[in-house]
Amino acid sequence: MPDDDQYLILIRHCTSQPVDGVDAQRWPLAPEGVKQAEALAPRLAPYRPSIIFSSYERKAVHTAEVIARALDLPYVLWPGLHEHDRTAIPYYDRDTFLELVHRFFEQPDALVFGHETATRALTRFQTALHDLMSAYPQRTVGVVSHGTVLTLLLAPLSGIDPFTLWDRLGMPAYAVLTRPSLELVELVEMI
Repeated sequence: MPDDDQYLILIRHCTSQPVDGVDAQRWPLAPEGVKQAEALAPRLAPYRPSIIFSSYERKAVHTAEVIARALDLPYVLWPGLHEHDRTAIPYYDRDTFLELVHRFFEQPDALVFGHETATRALTRFQTALHDLMSAYPQRTVGVVSHGTVLTLLLAPLSGIDPFTLWDRLGMPAYAVLTRPSLELVELVEMI
């Protein structure tokens, strides 16, 4: 990679540890998630990020902490990078949840579940990324976020159907985009 290239590295958080009775936003990383983040850091190093950003959700923060420590970088929490707002929704069995997610992508302007439509979640996420990149121009930055909002942004850039991409994104996964054009350079669906 040439020295003068800048990138936006979008990172899906590592495997979290579900906690009964606790919203998914507050779940920590599972022990295997910590190991995943440690293994992910050297894969990001060739892009030379200068800072790691994170949503406020605990699993994303913990992922950012581990990556930043491994790369000897600062990390910063940034508003608007959170997952599609599904706070206070009931716990769904897997089949029901998958059907809801499928409908969420198929009907982006309908409020399928949670408190945001797909269109609204994407607009919020894009605004946060724009603000972040404006505040940190001409730097390669890493952003730890979540599967659904990452899919909303990456599906049209990758040419992959949104539900298919969402279903294939592992924990962790990452994508590298050029700055400022946001052209997709690399998409690693699972490490």
